[in-house]
Amino acid sequence: MIVKLDNKSGVKLKTYKKYCNEDIEIMPILREKQVLRNGKYIAPSGCVGFDEIEVNVDYIDEEIKGEGEFWVRFIDFKGNIIEQLRADTGTFVPFPTPPVIDGYTFSGWACNMPFEDGGIVVNDNNVYCGALYITSDEKTRIYLNITDENMLTFELCYYQNQAGGVEVDFGDGSQTTRQESVGAQVIEHTFPGVGRYVVTLDFNEGVLGFLGTNASSKGMLGSLNGAHLDYQKFITKVEIGRGVNFIGAYAFSHCVNLQQINLPDGVKVEESSFENCHSLECLIIPNNTLKNTPKNLLSKCYNLKHLVIPYNYVKINNYFSDYCVNLKRIALPYLLTEIGEHAFSHCNGIREVIMPDSLAVINDYVFNSCSSLTAVKWPVGLNKMGAYSFFDCGLLKQVNLYDNLIYIGEYAFAGCKKINEIEIPASVKQIGAYAFSSTPSLKKISFMGEQVSIGDKAFNDSWSLVDLTLPSRLYELSDCLVNNHYLKNIKMPSSILSIKECFSGMKCLENVDMQDVKGVPTLADQTYFENATNPTLEIWVKGDKMYYYLNAEGWNKAEVAEKIVCKQTLLPIPLL
Repeated sequence: MIVKLDNKSGVKLKTYKKYCNEDIEIMPILREKQVLRNGKYIAPSGCVGFDEIEVNVDYIDEEIKGEGEFWVRFIDFKGNIIEQLRADTGTFVPFPTPPVIDGYTFSGWACNMPFEDGGIVVNDNNVYCGALYITSDEKTRIYLNITDENMLTFELCYYQNQAGGVEVDFGDGSQTTRQESVGAQVIEHTFPGVGRYVVTLDFNEGVLGFLGTNASSKGMLGSLNGAHLDYQKFITKVEIGRGVNFIGAYAFSHCVNLQQINLPDGVKVEESSFENCHSLECLIIPNNTLKNTPKNLLSKCYNLKHLVIPYNYVKINNYFSDYCVNLKRIALPYLLTEIGEHAFSHCNGIREVIMPDSLAVINDYVFNSCSSLTAVKWPVGLNKMGAYSFFDCGLLKQVNLYDNLIYIGEYAFAGCKKINEIEIPASVKQIGAYAFSSTPSLKKISFMGEQVSIGDKAFNDSWSLVDLTLPSRLYELSDCLVNNHYLKNIKMPSSILSIKECFSGMKCLENVDMQDVKGVPTLADQTYFENATNPTLEIWVKGDKMYYYLNAEGWNKAEVAEKIVCKQTLLPIPLL
Protein backbone atom coordinates (compact mmCIF):
# COMPACT_ATOMS: atom_id res chain seq x y z
CA MET A 1 0.00 0.00 0.00
CA ILE A 2 1.18 3.53 -0.79
CA VAL A 3 0.21 6.49 1.37
CA LYS A 4 0.08 9.77 -0.54
CA LEU A 5 1.71 12.64 1.30
CA ASP A 6 -0.12 15.80 0.26
CA ASN A 7 -2.93 18.03 1.39
CA LYS A 8 -5.61 16.22 -0.55
CA SER A 9 -5.22 12.67 0.72
CA GLY A 10 -6.73 13.18 4.16
CA VAL A 11 -3.60 11.72 5.75
CA LYS A 12 -1.88 13.92 8.33
CA LEU A 13 1.39 15.35 7.11
CA LYS A 14 3.41 14.99 10.28
CA THR A 15 2.18 12.08 12.35
CA TYR A 16 1.10 8.70 11.06
CA LYS A 17 -0.55 7.28 14.16
CA LYS A 18 -3.31 5.84 12.00
CA TYR A 19 -0.83 3.55 10.26
CA CYS A 20 2.03 3.22 12.74
CA ASN A 21 2.44 1.42 16.07
CA GLU A 22 3.39 4.75 17.63
CA ASP A 23 3.50 8.40 16.62
CA ILE A 24 6.25 8.72 14.02
CA GLU A 25 7.26 12.13 12.70
CA ILE A 26 7.51 11.84 8.93
CA MET A 27 8.89 15.30 8.14
CA PRO A 28 12.30 14.89 9.87
CA ILE A 29 12.82 11.69 7.90
CA LEU A 30 12.07 13.46 4.62
CA ARG A 31 14.28 16.42 5.57
CA GLU A 32 17.26 14.06 5.72
CA LYS A 33 16.91 13.45 1.99
CA GLN A 34 18.95 16.18 0.33
CA VAL A 35 17.31 15.66 -3.03
CA LEU A 36 13.51 15.59 -2.98
CA ARG A 37 11.46 14.88 -6.08
CA ASN A 38 7.90 13.86 -6.69
CA GLY A 39 8.18 10.16 -6.07
CA LYS A 40 8.00 7.26 -3.66
CA TYR A 41 10.05 6.72 -0.52
CA ILE A 42 10.41 3.74 1.78
CA ALA A 43 8.20 4.05 4.86
CA PRO A 44 9.91 4.34 8.27
CA SER A 45 10.19 1.22 10.41
CA GLY A 46 7.42 0.72 12.93
CA CYS A 47 4.65 1.39 10.46
CA VAL A 48 2.26 -1.30 9.33
CA GLY A 49 -0.16 -1.43 6.47
CA PHE A 50 1.98 0.47 4.00
CA ASP A 51 5.54 0.31 2.80
CA GLU A 52 5.95 3.47 0.74
CA ILE A 53 5.19 7.18 1.02
CA GLU A 54 4.28 9.01 -2.16
CA VAL A 55 5.42 12.63 -2.00
CA ASN A 56 3.82 15.50 -3.87
CA VAL A 57 6.13 18.49 -3.44
CA ASP A 58 3.54 20.95 -4.75
CA TYR A 59 1.77 20.73 -1.42
CA ILE A 60 4.33 20.00 1.29
CA ASP A 61 7.48 21.77 0.15
CA GLU A 62 7.49 24.44 2.85
CA GLU A 63 6.96 21.83 5.59
CA ILE A 64 10.00 19.87 4.47
CA LYS A 65 12.29 22.87 4.02
CA GLY A 66 14.30 23.53 7.17
CA GLU A 67 14.91 26.92 8.73
CA GLY A 68 17.61 28.91 6.93
CA GLU A 69 17.44 26.67 3.88
CA PHE A 70 16.36 27.57 0.37
CA TRP A 71 14.77 25.53 -2.38
CA VAL A 72 16.65 24.94 -5.62
CA ARG A 73 14.41 23.73 -8.42
CA PHE A 74 15.18 22.77 -11.99
CA ILE A 75 12.23 22.40 -14.37
CA ASP A 76 11.58 21.97 -18.08
CA PHE A 77 9.10 23.93 -20.23
CA LYS A 78 6.45 21.26 -19.67
CA GLY A 79 6.51 21.97 -15.94
CA ASN A 80 8.26 18.74 -15.00
CA ILE A 81 10.60 18.99 -12.01
CA ILE A 82 14.00 17.76 -13.19
CA GLU A 83 15.57 17.99 -9.76
CA GLN A 84 14.79 19.67 -6.47
CA LEU A 85 16.91 20.07 -3.38
CA ARG A 86 17.54 22.23 -0.33
CA ALA A 87 20.69 24.24 0.23
CA ASP A 88 22.17 26.93 2.46
CA THR A 89 23.46 30.29 1.21
CA GLY A 90 26.88 29.92 -0.42
CA THR A 91 26.27 26.38 -1.61
CA PHE A 92 27.27 25.66 -5.20
CA VAL A 93 24.66 23.52 -6.92
CA PRO A 94 25.68 21.92 -10.23
CA PHE A 95 23.15 21.89 -13.06
CA PRO A 96 21.49 18.50 -13.52
CA THR A 97 21.60 16.73 -16.85
CA PRO A 98 18.76 18.24 -18.90
CA PRO A 99 16.21 15.66 -19.95
CA VAL A 100 16.05 14.43 -23.54
CA ILE A 101 12.75 15.61 -25.03
CA ASP A 102 11.76 14.14 -28.37
CA GLY A 103 11.81 16.77 -31.13
CA TYR A 104 13.72 19.35 -29.09
CA THR A 105 17.34 20.30 -28.45
CA PHE A 106 18.52 21.78 -25.15
CA SER A 107 19.72 25.40 -25.57
CA GLY A 108 20.66 26.54 -22.06
CA TRP A 109 19.34 27.53 -18.66
CA ALA A 110 17.38 30.54 -17.42
CA CYS A 111 17.53 31.24 -13.66
CA ASN A 112 16.36 33.90 -11.24
CA MET A 113 19.92 33.99 -9.81
CA PRO A 114 23.27 34.60 -11.58
CA PHE A 115 24.88 31.37 -12.75
CA GLU A 116 27.96 30.01 -14.44
CA ASP A 117 28.51 27.19 -16.90
CA GLY A 118 28.54 24.38 -14.39
CA GLY A 119 25.87 25.48 -11.92
CA ILE A 120 24.57 28.13 -9.57
CA VAL A 121 25.44 29.51 -6.12
CA VAL A 122 22.57 29.90 -3.65
CA ASN A 123 22.42 33.45 -2.30
CA ASP A 124 19.67 34.17 0.27
CA ASN A 125 16.85 33.25 -2.08
CA ASN A 126 14.99 30.30 -3.48
CA VAL A 127 16.37 29.32 -6.88
CA TYR A 128 14.23 28.56 -9.90
CA CYS A 129 15.99 27.41 -13.07
CA GLY A 130 14.31 26.44 -16.32
CA ALA A 131 15.79 24.31 -19.08
CA LEU A 132 15.47 26.07 -22.46
CA TYR A 133 14.84 24.15 -25.67
CA ILE A 134 14.60 24.80 -29.41
CA THR A 135 13.02 22.46 -31.95
CA SER A 136 15.52 19.95 -33.28
CA ASP A 137 14.74 20.78 -36.94
CA GLU A 138 14.64 24.51 -36.02
CA LYS A 139 11.12 24.95 -37.46
CA THR A 140 8.28 26.73 -35.65
CA ARG A 141 4.93 24.97 -35.38
CA ILE A 142 1.48 26.13 -34.33
CA TYR A 143 -0.83 23.27 -33.35
CA LEU A 144 -4.50 23.98 -34.04
CA ASN A 145 -7.73 22.26 -33.08
CA ILE A 146 -10.44 23.93 -35.18
CA THR A 147 -13.82 23.11 -33.69
CA ASP A 148 -16.21 25.53 -35.42
CA GLU A 149 -17.13 25.01 -39.07
CA ASN A 150 -18.18 28.65 -39.26
CA MET A 151 -14.64 29.76 -38.43
CA LEU A 152 -12.56 27.99 -41.06
CA THR A 153 -11.18 31.14 -42.69
CA PHE A 154 -8.76 33.32 -40.75
CA GLU A 155 -5.37 34.99 -40.93
CA LEU A 156 -1.89 33.86 -39.92
CA CYS A 157 0.21 36.79 -38.65
CA TYR A 158 3.98 37.10 -38.38
CA TYR A 159 6.88 39.39 -39.27
CA GLN A 160 9.95 38.80 -41.45
CA ASN A 161 12.96 41.03 -42.10
CA GLN A 162 13.66 39.57 -45.57
CA ALA A 163 11.33 39.10 -48.52
CA GLY A 164 10.39 35.45 -48.90
CA GLY A 165 12.26 34.67 -45.72
CA VAL A 166 9.65 32.32 -44.22
CA GLU A 167 8.02 29.28 -45.81
CA VAL A 168 4.55 28.58 -44.43
CA ASP A 169 2.89 25.15 -44.57
CA PHE A 170 -0.70 25.12 -43.29
CA GLY A 171 -0.64 21.37 -42.77
CA ASP A 172 -3.86 20.69 -44.70
CA GLY A 173 -2.35 19.54 -48.01
CA SER A 174 -2.44 23.00 -49.55
CA GLN A 175 0.59 24.46 -51.30
CA THR A 176 3.28 26.06 -49.16
CA THR A 177 3.68 29.79 -49.48
CA ARG A 178 6.20 32.61 -49.06
CA GLN A 179 5.38 36.30 -48.77
CA GLU A 180 7.53 38.46 -51.04
CA SER A 181 7.59 41.55 -48.86
CA VAL A 182 9.44 42.77 -45.79
CA GLY A 183 7.61 43.51 -42.55
CA ALA A 184 4.35 42.34 -41.01
CA GLN A 185 2.68 39.52 -42.92
CA VAL A 186 -1.03 38.65 -42.76
CA ILE A 187 -1.95 35.55 -44.76
CA GLU A 188 -5.62 34.67 -45.24
CA HIS A 189 -6.29 30.95 -45.39
CA THR A 190 -9.34 28.68 -45.44
CA PHE A 191 -9.05 25.22 -43.90
CA PRO A 192 -11.04 22.34 -45.46
CA GLY A 193 -12.97 21.54 -42.29
CA VAL A 194 -12.89 21.18 -38.54
CA GLY A 195 -10.06 19.09 -37.15
CA ARG A 196 -6.46 19.21 -36.01
CA TYR A 197 -3.76 20.89 -38.07
CA VAL A 198 -0.10 21.79 -37.61
CA VAL A 199 0.98 25.06 -39.24
CA THR A 200 4.73 25.16 -39.85
CA LEU A 201 6.84 28.31 -40.25
CA ASP A 202 10.35 27.65 -41.57
CA PHE A 203 12.54 30.74 -41.22
CA ASN A 204 15.48 30.78 -43.62
CA GLU A 205 18.85 30.86 -41.97
CA GLY A 206 19.72 34.45 -41.10
CA VAL A 207 16.11 35.64 -41.27
CA LEU A 208 14.70 37.21 -38.11
CA GLY A 209 11.10 37.91 -37.26
CA PHE A 210 8.41 37.64 -34.66
CA LEU A 211 5.05 35.96 -34.18
CA GLY A 212 1.87 38.03 -34.23
CA THR A 213 1.44 41.63 -35.40
CA ASN A 214 2.33 43.55 -32.22
CA ALA A 215 -1.22 44.95 -32.25
CA SER A 216 -4.06 44.30 -29.83
CA SER A 217 -6.52 43.71 -32.70
CA LYS A 218 -4.73 40.59 -33.98
CA GLY A 219 -2.81 37.84 -32.32
CA MET A 220 -1.08 34.94 -34.05
CA LEU A 221 -4.42 34.23 -35.71
CA GLY A 222 -6.33 37.24 -37.01
CA SER A 223 -10.00 37.43 -37.89
CA LEU A 224 -11.74 38.79 -40.97
CA ASN A 225 -14.97 39.82 -39.25
CA GLY A 226 -13.82 42.05 -36.41
CA ALA A 227 -13.86 39.15 -33.95
CA HIS A 228 -10.33 40.19 -32.89
CA LEU A 229 -8.84 37.37 -30.76
CA ASP A 230 -11.68 34.84 -31.01
CA TYR A 231 -9.70 32.50 -33.29
CA GLN A 232 -6.86 32.23 -30.78
CA LYS A 233 -8.80 29.54 -28.93
CA PHE A 234 -7.86 27.04 -31.67
CA ILE A 235 -4.15 27.10 -30.65
CA THR A 236 -3.26 24.19 -28.33
CA LYS A 237 0.56 23.98 -28.51
CA VAL A 238 3.44 26.04 -29.90
CA GLU A 239 6.96 24.90 -30.80
CA ILE A 240 9.51 27.66 -31.39
CA GLY A 241 12.46 27.19 -33.73
CA ARG A 242 15.07 29.28 -35.53
CA GLY A 243 14.52 32.91 -36.52
CA VAL A 244 11.86 33.87 -33.97
CA ASN A 245 13.45 36.91 -32.36
CA PHE A 246 10.55 37.71 -30.06
CA ILE A 247 6.92 36.94 -29.33
CA GLY A 248 4.89 39.96 -30.42
CA ALA A 249 2.45 41.83 -28.21
CA TYR A 250 -0.85 39.91 -27.91
CA ALA A 251 0.58 37.09 -30.08
CA PHE A 252 -0.95 34.36 -27.94
CA SER A 253 -3.36 36.46 -25.91
CA HIS A 254 -6.67 34.66 -25.22
CA CYS A 255 -5.25 31.31 -26.31
CA VAL A 256 -7.45 29.69 -23.69
CA ASN A 257 -6.51 26.17 -24.83
CA LEU A 258 -2.74 26.71 -25.17
CA GLN A 259 -1.10 24.15 -22.90
CA GLN A 260 2.58 24.28 -23.83
CA ILE A 261 5.21 26.53 -25.40
CA ASN A 262 9.01 26.43 -25.47
CA LEU A 263 10.96 29.69 -25.65
CA PRO A 264 14.59 29.24 -26.81
CA ASP A 265 17.46 31.20 -25.30
CA GLY A 266 17.48 34.88 -26.37
CA VAL A 267 13.81 35.12 -27.39
CA LYS A 268 12.08 38.28 -26.08
CA VAL A 269 8.44 38.50 -25.05
CA GLU A 270 6.22 41.55 -25.46
CA GLU A 271 3.21 43.05 -23.69
CA SER A 272 0.18 40.79 -23.11
CA SER A 273 1.66 38.03 -25.26
CA PHE A 274 0.25 35.28 -23.01
CA GLU A 275 -2.56 36.98 -21.11
CA ASN A 276 -5.72 34.88 -20.64
CA CYS A 277 -3.95 31.64 -21.56
CA HIS A 278 -6.13 29.74 -19.12
CA SER A 279 -4.61 26.30 -19.76
CA LEU A 280 -0.90 27.22 -19.77
CA GLU A 281 0.90 25.57 -16.83
CA CYS A 282 4.51 26.67 -17.24
CA LEU A 283 6.47 29.56 -18.72
CA ILE A 284 10.25 29.91 -18.69
CA ILE A 285 11.23 33.43 -19.79
CA PRO A 286 14.55 33.12 -21.64
CA ASN A 287 17.70 35.11 -21.01
CA ASN A 288 17.66 38.21 -23.18
CA THR A 289 18.67 41.86 -23.21
CA LEU A 290 15.41 43.18 -21.71
CA LYS A 291 15.51 44.72 -18.24
CA ASN A 292 11.76 45.02 -17.59
CA THR A 293 9.15 42.30 -17.90
CA PRO A 294 6.28 43.18 -20.24
CA LYS A 295 2.97 44.42 -18.83
CA ASN A 296 0.11 41.93 -18.60
CA LEU A 297 2.39 39.12 -19.75
CA LEU A 298 0.58 36.32 -17.88
CA SER A 299 -2.49 38.09 -16.55
CA LYS A 300 -5.33 35.68 -15.81
CA CYS A 301 -3.38 32.54 -16.68
CA TYR A 302 -5.48 30.68 -14.15
CA ASN A 303 -3.72 27.33 -14.44
CA LEU A 304 -0.10 28.61 -14.39
CA LYS A 305 1.95 26.62 -11.85
CA HIS A 306 5.60 27.26 -12.77
CA LEU A 307 7.28 30.54 -13.71
CA VAL A 308 10.96 31.38 -14.22
CA ILE A 309 12.02 35.05 -14.46
CA PRO A 310 15.72 35.63 -15.39
CA TYR A 311 17.96 37.26 -12.80
CA ASN A 312 18.82 40.35 -14.90
CA TYR A 313 15.29 41.80 -14.86
CA VAL A 314 15.18 44.93 -12.72
CA LYS A 315 11.45 45.62 -12.95
CA ILE A 316 8.39 43.40 -13.00
CA ASN A 317 5.75 45.44 -14.77
CA ASN A 318 2.07 46.11 -14.06
CA TYR A 319 -0.40 43.19 -14.11
CA PHE A 320 2.46 40.83 -14.87
CA SER A 321 0.75 37.69 -13.57
CA ASP A 322 -2.34 38.79 -11.62
CA TYR A 323 -5.06 36.20 -11.01
CA CYS A 324 -2.69 33.27 -11.55
CA VAL A 325 -4.55 31.42 -8.84
CA ASN A 326 -2.63 28.14 -9.16
CA LEU A 327 0.83 29.73 -8.96
CA LYS A 328 2.15 28.46 -5.63
CA ARG A 329 5.71 29.74 -5.69
CA ILE A 330 7.63 32.62 -7.22
CA ALA A 331 11.37 33.26 -7.19
CA LEU A 332 12.02 36.95 -7.80
CA PRO A 333 14.99 38.06 -9.95
CA TYR A 334 18.28 38.73 -8.19
CA LEU A 335 18.65 42.30 -9.57
CA LEU A 336 15.01 43.33 -9.07
CA THR A 337 14.45 46.95 -7.95
CA GLU A 338 10.73 47.53 -8.61
CA ILE A 339 7.47 45.59 -8.83
CA GLY A 340 4.63 47.24 -10.77
CA GLU A 341 0.98 47.62 -9.87
CA HIS A 342 -1.13 44.44 -9.54
CA ALA A 343 1.86 42.30 -10.59
CA PHE A 344 0.85 39.33 -8.40
CA SER A 345 -2.58 40.50 -7.26
CA HIS A 346 -5.06 37.70 -6.45
CA CYS A 347 -2.44 34.96 -6.81
CA ASN A 348 -4.21 32.95 -4.15
CA GLY A 349 -1.78 30.02 -4.16
CA ILE A 350 1.46 31.89 -3.36
CA ARG A 351 2.63 31.00 0.16
CA GLU A 352 6.13 32.44 0.38
CA VAL A 353 7.88 35.46 -1.16
CA ILE A 354 11.60 36.11 -0.73
CA MET A 355 12.44 39.61 -1.89
CA PRO A 356 16.01 40.52 -2.89
CA ASP A 357 17.57 43.34 -0.87
CA SER A 358 17.88 45.36 -4.09
CA LEU A 359 14.10 45.78 -4.24
CA ALA A 360 13.28 49.46 -3.57
CA VAL A 361 9.69 49.96 -4.75
CA ILE A 362 6.58 47.83 -4.26
CA ASN A 363 3.81 49.63 -6.10
CA ASP A 364 0.06 49.59 -5.52
CA TYR A 365 -1.85 46.29 -5.23
CA VAL A 366 1.23 44.12 -5.89
CA PHE A 367 0.25 41.25 -3.56
CA ASN A 368 -3.34 42.33 -3.01
CA SER A 369 -5.57 39.43 -1.90
CA CYS A 370 -2.85 36.76 -1.95
CA SER A 371 -4.90 34.81 0.54
CA SER A 372 -2.37 31.96 1.10
CA LEU A 373 0.68 34.19 1.62
CA THR A 374 2.13 33.40 5.05
CA ALA A 375 5.84 34.27 4.87
CA VAL A 376 7.72 37.21 3.35
CA LYS A 377 11.44 37.97 3.50
CA TRP A 378 11.45 41.76 3.51
CA PRO A 379 14.13 43.63 1.53
CA VAL A 380 16.58 45.91 3.33
CA GLY A 381 16.56 48.40 0.45
CA LEU A 382 12.78 48.93 0.31
CA ASN A 383 11.78 52.63 0.40
CA LYS A 384 8.19 52.62 -0.89
CA MET A 385 5.28 50.33 0.01
CA GLY A 386 2.38 51.18 -2.29
CA ALA A 387 -1.33 51.39 -1.54
CA TYR A 388 -3.11 48.05 -1.06
CA SER A 389 0.23 46.30 -1.62
CA PHE A 390 -0.57 43.49 0.86
CA PHE A 391 -4.26 44.20 1.31
CA ASP A 392 -6.29 41.26 2.59
CA CYS A 393 -3.34 38.86 2.91
CA GLY A 394 -5.17 37.16 5.74
CA LEU A 395 -2.49 34.60 6.64
CA LEU A 396 0.51 36.96 6.67
CA LYS A 397 1.93 36.89 10.19
CA GLN A 398 5.14 38.87 10.33
CA VAL A 399 6.16 42.24 8.87
CA ASN A 400 9.81 43.26 9.23
CA LEU A 401 10.44 46.74 7.88
CA TYR A 402 13.89 48.34 7.61
CA ASP A 403 15.29 51.83 7.97
CA ASN A 404 15.28 52.72 4.27
CA LEU A 405 11.48 52.67 4.11
CA ILE A 406 9.94 56.15 3.70
CA TYR A 407 6.34 55.63 2.63
CA ILE A 408 3.62 53.11 3.54
CA GLY A 409 0.59 53.56 1.28
CA GLU A 410 -3.08 53.54 2.17
CA TYR A 411 -4.58 50.13 2.97
CA ALA A 412 -1.09 48.59 2.54
CA PHE A 413 -1.68 45.93 5.22
CA ALA A 414 -5.40 46.36 5.81
CA GLY A 415 -7.14 43.05 6.41
CA CYS A 416 -3.95 41.20 7.40
CA LYS A 417 -5.67 39.38 10.21
CA LYS A 418 -2.65 37.45 11.58
CA ILE A 419 -0.14 40.31 12.09
CA ASN A 420 0.39 40.72 15.85
CA GLU A 421 3.20 43.27 16.05
CA ILE A 422 4.52 46.07 13.90
CA GLU A 423 7.60 48.26 14.31
CA ILE A 424 7.62 51.41 12.19
CA PRO A 425 11.24 52.31 11.30
CA ALA A 426 12.60 55.78 12.05
CA SER A 427 12.95 56.45 8.31
CA VAL A 428 9.18 56.29 7.68
CA LYS A 429 7.73 59.76 7.05
CA GLN A 430 4.20 58.93 5.97
CA ILE A 431 1.64 56.22 6.70
CA GLY A 432 -1.42 56.30 4.46
CA ALA A 433 -5.05 56.12 5.50
CA TYR A 434 -6.26 52.69 6.68
CA ALA A 435 -2.72 51.29 6.23
CA PHE A 436 -3.06 48.79 9.10
CA SER A 437 -6.82 48.84 9.58
CA SER A 438 -8.82 45.67 10.24
CA THR A 439 -5.87 43.84 11.78
CA PRO A 440 -7.63 42.18 14.72
CA SER A 441 -4.53 40.30 15.98
CA LEU A 442 -2.31 43.40 16.14
CA LYS A 443 -1.27 43.85 19.78
CA LYS A 444 1.74 46.15 19.63
CA ILE A 445 2.71 49.20 17.54
CA SER A 446 6.11 50.84 18.01
CA PHE A 447 7.22 54.01 16.24
CA MET A 448 11.02 54.14 16.21
CA GLY A 449 11.25 57.62 14.69
CA GLU A 450 10.46 61.08 15.98
CA GLN A 451 8.19 62.42 13.26
CA VAL A 452 5.72 60.73 10.93
CA SER A 453 2.44 61.70 9.30
CA ILE A 454 -0.27 59.16 10.18
CA GLY A 455 -3.26 58.97 7.83
CA ASP A 456 -6.90 58.77 8.85
CA LYS A 457 -7.98 55.47 10.39
CA ALA A 458 -4.50 54.01 9.84
CA PHE A 459 -4.86 51.58 12.76
CA ASN A 460 -8.65 51.33 12.99
CA ASP A 461 -10.25 48.09 14.13
CA SER A 462 -7.04 46.68 15.60
CA TRP A 463 -9.14 45.15 18.35
CA SER A 464 -6.30 43.44 20.20
CA LEU A 465 -4.02 46.50 20.43
CA VAL A 466 -2.75 46.93 24.00
CA ASP A 467 0.72 48.45 23.51
CA LEU A 468 1.21 51.71 21.58
CA THR A 469 4.27 53.95 21.39
CA LEU A 470 3.64 57.15 19.42
CA PRO A 471 6.35 59.15 17.60
CA SER A 472 8.09 61.66 19.85
CA ARG A 473 7.48 64.57 17.42
CA LEU A 474 3.91 63.85 16.39
CA TYR A 475 1.98 67.10 15.89
CA GLU A 476 -1.49 65.82 15.10
CA LEU A 477 -3.33 62.70 16.20
CA SER A 478 -6.23 62.12 13.83
CA ASP A 479 -8.86 59.38 13.84
CA CYS A 480 -6.20 56.69 13.31
CA LEU A 481 -7.07 54.55 16.36
CA VAL A 482 -10.85 54.15 16.11
CA ASN A 483 -12.42 50.95 17.48
CA ASN A 484 -9.33 49.65 19.26
CA HIS A 485 -11.37 48.11 22.02
CA TYR A 486 -8.65 46.86 24.36
CA LEU A 487 -6.18 49.74 24.33
CA LYS A 488 -6.01 50.99 27.91
CA ASN A 489 -3.30 53.63 27.95
CA ILE A 490 -2.18 56.34 25.52
CA LYS A 491 0.84 58.52 26.25
CA MET A 492 0.86 61.70 24.20
CA PRO A 493 4.25 62.99 22.96
CA SER A 494 5.41 66.44 24.02
CA SER A 495 4.98 67.84 20.48
CA ILE A 496 1.25 67.15 20.05
CA LEU A 497 -0.72 70.22 18.90
CA SER A 498 -4.05 68.78 17.83
CA ILE A 499 -6.21 65.83 18.85
CA LYS A 500 -8.99 64.89 16.47
CA GLU A 501 -11.55 62.09 16.54
CA CYS A 502 -9.10 59.35 17.47
CA PHE A 503 -10.69 57.77 20.57
CA SER A 504 -14.02 56.57 19.20
CA GLY A 505 -14.81 52.96 20.06
CA MET A 506 -12.05 52.62 22.71
CA LYS A 507 -14.15 50.77 25.24
CA CYS A 508 -11.35 49.96 27.68
CA LEU A 509 -9.34 53.20 27.62
CA GLU A 510 -8.32 54.00 31.19
CA ASN A 511 -6.05 57.01 30.82
CA VAL A 512 -4.72 59.54 28.33
CA ASP A 513 -1.38 60.77 29.61
CA MET A 514 -0.81 64.44 28.66
CA GLN A 515 1.91 65.14 31.23
CA ASP A 516 4.74 65.57 28.71
CA VAL A 517 2.75 67.81 26.33
CA LYS A 518 4.27 71.29 26.22
CA GLY A 519 1.12 73.29 25.52
CA VAL A 520 -2.62 72.60 25.46
CA PRO A 521 -3.57 70.86 22.20
CA THR A 522 -6.72 71.80 20.36
CA LEU A 523 -9.39 69.18 21.01
CA ALA A 524 -11.89 68.11 18.38
CA ASP A 525 -12.84 64.87 20.11
CA GLN A 526 -14.61 66.13 23.22
CA THR A 527 -17.71 64.08 22.32
CA TYR A 528 -15.76 60.89 23.07
CA PHE A 529 -14.78 62.08 26.53
CA GLU A 530 -18.36 63.24 27.13
CA ASN A 531 -19.72 59.77 26.33
CA ALA A 532 -16.81 57.59 27.40
CA THR A 533 -17.74 53.92 27.75
CA ASN A 534 -15.31 53.56 30.66
CA PRO A 535 -16.63 55.81 33.47
CA THR A 536 -13.25 55.77 35.25
CA LEU A 537 -11.35 57.26 32.29
CA GLU A 538 -8.80 59.86 33.36
CA ILE A 539 -6.89 62.56 31.48
CA TRP A 540 -3.53 63.05 33.19
CA VAL A 541 -1.92 66.51 33.16
CA LYS A 542 0.76 68.25 35.17
CA GLY A 543 -0.33 70.49 38.02
CA ASP A 544 0.97 73.68 36.46
CA LYS A 545 -1.14 72.99 33.34
CA MET A 546 -4.45 72.32 35.11
CA TYR A 547 -5.65 75.90 34.87
CA TYR A 548 -4.95 76.10 31.13
CA TYR A 549 -6.72 72.82 30.33
CA LEU A 550 -9.77 73.74 32.40
CA ASN A 551 -10.10 77.02 30.52
CA ALA A 552 -9.32 75.79 26.98
CA GLU A 553 -12.08 75.26 24.41
CA GLY A 554 -13.27 71.68 24.35
CA TRP A 555 -11.35 70.75 27.48
CA ASN A 556 -13.49 73.10 29.56
CA LYS A 557 -16.74 71.24 28.91
CA ALA A 558 -17.99 69.79 32.19
CA GLU A 559 -18.05 66.18 30.96
CA VAL A 560 -14.42 66.51 29.86
CA ALA A 561 -13.09 68.69 32.67
CA GLU A 562 -14.24 66.24 35.32
CA LYS A 563 -11.88 63.62 33.85
CA ILE A 564 -8.80 65.85 34.00
CA VAL A 565 -6.56 64.72 36.83
CA CYS A 566 -3.26 66.01 38.15
CA LYS A 567 -0.91 63.02 38.48
CA GLN A 568 2.12 65.07 39.51
CA THR A 569 3.47 64.06 42.91
CA LEU A 570 4.40 67.01 45.14
CA LEU A 571 7.83 66.69 46.76
CA PRO A 572 8.14 67.45 50.52
CA ILE A 573 9.78 70.76 51.47
CA PRO A 574 13.18 69.99 52.99
CA LEU A 575 13.75 71.14 56.63
CA LEU A 576 16.43 73.76 57.17
